[in-house]
Amino acid sequence: MRLPSGLTQKRWVSACEKLGLEISTKGGKGSHIKVICKGKGATTIPKNINVGINKRLGSRLQQWGYSEEQICEALGI
Repeated sequence: MRLPSGLTQKRWVSACEKLGLEISTKGGKGSHIKVICKGKGATTIPKNINVGINKRLGSRLQQWGYSEEQICEALGI
């Protein structure tokens, strides 16, 4: 999955909310935000995001059953 660089933590959080995932600021570390997919696990979104993190987040959402099209639509790309 190819994602553009420059995606921010705020944009990822917004996309995860659009996909119906639970967002928690209590489970993360400092500026990190925790995203929870009921029954499938959790991941964190750090404040500073690079290309590798974009790829990891996209892959995690796909593992949770979201299609590339759904992810891109939620991100607004």
